[in-house]
Amino acid sequence: MASIRQVANMIEKSLEKWDYSRAINLSDNESKTRDFLIEPLLNILGYNKMDHYSHEFSVQFSKGYIKKVDMIVTINGKTPVMLIECKKANSNLTVKNFEQLSGYYKNHKDSKIGVLTNGIVYEFYSVKWNDDKVLNGTPFMTFNLENHT
Repeated sequence: MASIRQVANMIEKSLEKWDYSRAINLSDNESKTRDFLIEPLLNILGYNKMDHYSHEFSVQFSKGYIKKVDMIVTINGKTPVMLIECKKANSNLTVKNFEQLSGYYKNHKDSKIGVLTNGIVYEFYSVKWNDDKVLNGTPFMTFNLENHT
């Protein structure tokens, strides 16, 4: 079993090989950001599309009213454990974006982690310990692809 340091080193080596600057330049809309930045990072982290993540997951808000979450991460293709709200690369992540992500949690109680990202900055949120339908307003971790040391 690999130590945390060994895993971190493997991730660092993969990031060094990836031309993410080019990926950022090519990501001029949300779909390309997902394709060129978010999916490659998920792959580096050991997730694969066939077993662990997918796009456009439906969340029932009320009878007859469904919204689509940009991406989900599952455990072996089962229930989503992470909801990901994607924005275009180089766009600022805003309170309005967080509120959009947070809205999914009011209607999907199975997920425990929310990610708000523009493909460069990844803000990780957890559900509140005393209310699993509400995300904490402060990310527990922020990862910046351009400054990941």
